[in-house]
Amino acid sequence: MVRYFHTNNENKDYDTNVTVEVTTNSGDLALSVSSQFEEFDDNSNHTYDLDVYDPGAQKRNFLDGGSTKIIIQPVGNDTWQFNYRVTLYFEDGDRLNSGANNLELNEENKESSDFPITQ
Repeated sequence: MVRYFHTNNENKDYDTNVTVEVTTNSGDLALSVSSQFEEFDDNSNHTYDLDVYDPGAQKRNFLDGGSTKIIIQPVGNDTWQFNYRVTLYFEDGDRLNSGANNLELNEENKESSDFPITQ
C-alpha cells in the first residue's frame, strides 16, 4: 500500500502534520498514516507506505468503492498545493487507486473531500 504526493507551487512546511486515511466501502478505517514527514518543497515528489489499521479490511472486496482523505494540521500558517495518489496492491497482482490533482489545504481548510477508490 503506497501513497504518493507531488507538491505543486506551494510547499508543505516541515512541521505540518499530514494524515492519510483509507476507508472501506462500509466507511470503516482500513489504512492510515500520520506524520510530519519532512518539508515538501515546491515541485517535489514523495512516496511512503501506509500503515495497516485493520488487516482484514485489506481485502479487495472491502476496499473497492471505499475512499481516501487527506487531513493536515499546520503549525501556524501553511498552504500546501499538491496532487496525490494512493495505490493499493493485492497478492493476486490486482490494484486499486485513489487520488486527486490540484488540491489546496491550509490552516483554514484542513481536510480534503473523500475521493473514491477505483480500479
